[in-house]
Amino acid sequence: LRQRMPKLKVVTHEEMLAYYQDHLKEYEYPGSIKWEELMVRFDRFGGDRAAAWKALAEMGNEVWAVVAVNPSLRGPVFANVAKAKSHGFTAAEGGIQESTPGSLLCEELNAALDTLEVGRMSNCIESPQGFHLVRVLERKEPGRTPFTEAQAKIRELLEAEQKEVLVTEELKKLRKTARVWTIFHGDVNGPRLSELLDDKKRR
Repeated sequence: LRQRMPKLKVVTHEEMLAYYQDHLKEYEYPGSIKWEELMVRFDRFGGDRAAAWKALAEMGNEVWAVVAVNPSLRGPVFANVAKAKSHGFTAAEGGIQESTPGSLLCEELNAALDTLEVGRMSNCIESPQGFHLVRVLERKEPGRTPFTEAQAKIRELLEAEQKEVLVTEELKKLRKTARVWTIFHGDVNGPRLSELLDDKKRR
């Protein structure tokens, strides 16, 4: 096949652009929010909401005590407190999470993440699981990967499709002209070989 395969045609800019325009939906991406969280779970306090509230307030105060003196330490101190005391499922990673707008089960958290100024800590937010303090780190608006970024992958895709077509065509030609000898069928020519292979597929 390597010897018989014709050279691939050069994929033109127009072909790549046409593919991109025909598959625009595939290059769209949703908005995203990167945020961090301090959380206390009600079940860790036997359902004692006052104790849970106090624990969250202490975490928040610990962050603010450092930030008030040195605002540049806001990120590191938040992460350190989360790792040490938070009950959130990403606490071990510093409480950092990423989600799409409106994707959380708690509407109060969705609202806070949608409206909070980047870098500002929220007030206490209650969910069915516990209390939360969140801070938005970054927002990305929904958009579409531009053609200039997508074209390299598009070229690879179109070349792979072209190669697959050429291989299939060459295999058909080989099956028509090849001669094969087996202990079961003896010397078999191309058309008979095609029949045998097709019969095997059907079985």
